[in-house]
Amino acid sequence: TQSMSAMSEIRGAFDTNTALVVTNTGAWNHGAMGSANAWTAMPGETPSGAVLESAVADNANIVAHELGHYLNLDHSNDQGNLLHPIIYSTSTELTHGQCDEMRQTAMSVRAQALRT
Repeated sequence: TQSMSAMSEIRGAFDTNTALVVTNTGAWNHGAMGSANAWTAMPGETPSGAVLESAVADNANIVAHELGHYLNLDHSNDQGNLLHPIIYSTSTELTHGQCDEMRQTAMSVRAQALRT
């Protein structure tokens, strides 16, 4: 990945309403990309999906953080929250409000991806 604009191209290849898409790529050009190592389209943005650099693709907290964005959560100022912009090993918490927001988004915007 050479630029943020490449994210749409990567997500576009896998764009679907019937699944939550998380794509693992190779290494990113951090000169052009800054410090980013994961990028997700929020609900309503197309193409949908999360893209993670291979260096962080096996970090469960980062994958969960990106899925939080996928389900309409914004960043949190609380370092213990999973949606803090910097993911620490202790960034594992979600509030009841965040859980409610994710459920509502899953049942509306992402409903076709749910198993029934």
